[in-house]
Amino acid sequence: MKFRQSALKLYRARHHAHEVSVAWEGIVEQHFQAATGKAVDLPYAVDQFLLQPPIPINIPLAIGDCIRNLRSALDYLVSEMARAAGLSDNNTIFPFTSDLPNLKSSFKEPRAGDKHRKPKRAGALYDLSRKYPGLEELILERIQPYSATNGAHAIGDTLWRVITSDNVDKHRLMTPVVSRNKADNIITIGGGRISGGGTLVGNVFSFPPGTKIDEKSDFSVDISFEEPANLAGKPVTRTLIEGCEAVAKVIEIFRDEIALPS
Repeated sequence: MKFRQSALKLYRARHHAHEVSVAWEGIVEQHFQAATGKAVDLPYAVDQFLLQPPIPINIPLAIGDCIRNLRSALDYLVSEMARAAGLSDNNTIFPFTSDLPNLKSSFKEPRAGDKHRKPKRAGALYDLSRKYPGLEELILERIQPYSATNGAHAIGDTLWRVITSDNVDKHRLMTPVVSRNKADNIITIGGGRISGGGTLVGNVFSFPPGTKIDEKSDFSVDISFEEPANLAGKPVTRTLIEGCEAVAKVIEIFRDEIALPS
């Protein structure tokens, strides 16, 4: 099956997205049980969680693993095409930029003194597009891996936001913050509501230590990206899932539209 390696990378990305979801849901459930008075083995008082919910290290690690596998899945698409056409795959990467003009430049023939393209990669997509005449149009018009503010559709914007965040993860962990939608009620205590908007930092829940939470209380606490800027404020699990679905769509398009040389 063509592009099988890309599909395997996507499978790993989905695994890590699920890992993030399960890890955080388990933490919230554990602390909900403790907050309702049940005996739960915690390394700290539950009030400490309510004041500043911790983010365990396995979550940012899994986020990075998910994003790196998504990027690899896309790179494997064009690498397989290069090998099938008898080209070197050393410098062939899947293109994504913030805007359409820069994306178009990825397919141009390299020229001496071109400062806007890395020398080792300049020309790789140009050579590939000559072997596959429909590739440039496919990426520019069907996939659109650039920002929605510059006209890309939803899938293209998701690809750009998620895949480019790999550049941040290469240098530091993308540790999320605890957050919620402004319209949500995080918690209900004894019939009263504690709510508000924005990112929850510092004194998250302002109620006396030792307050018990009713089992029917709303205890929905989510995590969102703090960085990079193009993901800031977006819910982590939902964004990773959307990224996986976007890459799955790209793989499907390539399987349908790209005929590899036999």
